[in-house]
Amino acid sequence: MAAMSLQERAMTEWENNRTNMVVLKFLSFLLQKPEYLKALADRIEIMGIPHYSGMFLWGLSTLWMVGKARFCAKVELMKSLGWSKVDFLTAFRTNLIFLTVFEEKLREKMNFFVKIASCKPSKRAQKPTLRMYSLEKRLLPWYHVVQILKLKGLYNGKSRVWSVMYRFEKRFMEDFILCHR
Repeated sequence: MAAMSLQERAMTEWENNRTNMVVLKFLSFLLQKPEYLKALADRIEIMGIPHYSGMFLWGLSTLWMVGKARFCAKVELMKSLGWSKVDFLTAFRTNLIFLTVFEEKLREKMNFFVKIASCKPSKRAQKPTLRMYSLEKRLLPWYHVVQILKLKGLYNGKSRVWSVMYRFEKRFMEDFILCHR
């Protein structure tokens, strides 16, 4: 597999519409030296994203955008917030975009999940989409709604905090607000 050229890897992905978008959006990415692109491709595969995966070119473009120094800084940040290397790789494979989020925003959200919402850091690695939601516009308000309902005895707490946050807004409104009018 490692002997497969970058062009062959790219051609296996070309049928994927997301790949077309990446190519158009990051044309300068493709103009990089072949050795550099090969090194990036090898890093992606080492981190568990095979060249035939739909995430492969997303991984290439994300690592290219973020750069090695910022990538290493993200790894260290997430370790300092309780993640293991396995947790980081799990999040990387499932939602690469979190690498593009500013460090301070990641820190704020992880602090919310771990210190306020009492979630385990490793659970946040398995459910990385939550890190993409706005802390001010979604996570904190929804959390406070659930806490108020618990205090008033209107919520039995069967769902975990993170599973409540995953709901579509309409469903959240129906399940936690409108039913108590």
